[in-house]
Amino acid sequence: MDRIEPRPGSVQVLAGGEVQLQAQAFDQFGQPFPEAPLVWNTLNPNAGNVQPGGLFKASHQPERYTSAVQVSAAEREISLSRLPALATVAVEVLPPRDAPKVYRLRVIPNPVVARPRQIVTLNALAESAEGIPIDADLSWSLSTDSLGRINPLGYFTVMAPQGFHQDAIRVTARQGDQTFSESIDLQVIQVPPTGDIVTVSLLPAQVRLSPNQPFQFQALALDSSGQVLSSAEILWSMVDDQAGSIDERGFFTASTDTGVYANSVRARARHQRGGELTEEQTFATVVIREAPAAPTLETIAVQPSSSLVMRGGTVLFSATAADQRGNPLFGQQYSWAVADPRVGEIDPGGRLRVSGPPGAYYNAVRVTTEFGEDDRKMVMETWADVVIMGPLYQITVDPTEILTLPSQTRQLKISARDLNGAIVPGVIVTWAMADPAAGEINGAGIFVASTEPGYYPNAIRVDVRQPDP
Repeated sequence: MDRIEPRPGSVQVLAGGEVQLQAQAFDQFGQPFPEAPLVWNTLNPNAGNVQPGGLFKASHQPERYTSAVQVSAAEREISLSRLPALATVAVEVLPPRDAPKVYRLRVIPNPVVARPRQIVTLNALAESAEGIPIDADLSWSLSTDSLGRINPLGYFTVMAPQGFHQDAIRVTARQGDQTFSESIDLQVIQVPPTGDIVTVSLLPAQVRLSPNQPFQFQALALDSSGQVLSSAEILWSMVDDQAGSIDERGFFTASTDTGVYANSVRARARHQRGGELTEEQTFATVVIREAPAAPTLETIAVQPSSSLVMRGGTVLFSATAADQRGNPLFGQQYSWAVADPRVGEIDPGGRLRVSGPPGAYYNAVRVTTEFGEDDRKMVMETWADVVIMGPLYQITVDPTEILTLPSQTRQLKISARDLNGAIVPGVIVTWAMADPAAGEINGAGIFVASTEPGYYPNAIRVDVRQPDP
């Protein structure tokens, strides 16, 4: 096994969302190594958490994390002359999509007019500011228990005395952390039920749509006791055809003409009782607004924007295009090219094979994408830097001098750089005591001073070796 490549090397996921990560291991001949077991590890817990199978659960903190997850391929034998196959995945946690907020609660009937001991069916609809119904959890309550009983479905048994009771019933809509409440009045009267249509309510009474946008209206016919007359026939029609069209099921399609069309949709409720036909009607207003602007290509970003790689190694690049609102444009095709031919070669998938001499190559890789069609086509490009790591040239030990008490412990570290000053990763470090009288040091560079005070020049030796490419 020679290397491992995550696919893709950079992913985007909504805050709190999940995405399945994948990777492919290759042998020293560049052939896939499918039997290699993959090991996934979380490098940055702020980005989220990855499961053993590569399922990544994002955090709720929107941000780009360049090294969020590490994937490696387990090997039966580990050689010090060759580093294990490792790769990292960049994760961009996107803000959660803004769900429409509850703007109003429409309650039917409102107010409630009922008789003592009558059971009234209450209906409520949460709406956005545009009049679009919103899925919210509804709960019902009474201002005082003496008014009667109400269950979670809105069935209200009236026990209140005759008269007017202000803000007697309350309905609350819960949507995530948001709550929205509406109170309605109750009037208790002493009249027998008629079973005739008294009111017909259209839901919603006003709606805001884009041109050609479809919408489903609903209508309820209620009798004098507030009960829904399911046997009533609902007839739909347009008062103003410029607003759009509606079918027999209340399915409405907005026209292409923007404007405010007051009372343009009509709902009639007919009910046959005792050989007599009763009918009531109500209206809805339609507001047709300009459709939101179509997305356009605004930015393109490449990851990694700067990479450090050994000669003979590979780098897997990825690109992300965004529109004018900052939303990613999915399904984009990207063209990759090497702007500086000294660096190496890049394939159509963005994988760069480095073959050039050591050095820093700015704007070495170019990625291009197109958006739109024909005469409206937009082309945008961006570049990435590549630093080809040279042979080990300089090492620095920190600290270079140790002032310590007897038997005290200190941690030593080294920094390895090439001729261009680039950090050389993965070097093999060997620590040893040149003067054992000064103390002891282990393979991790942890030094324990001896019990004998004194000055010990050049007491510790460190050997650093660069692994074979």
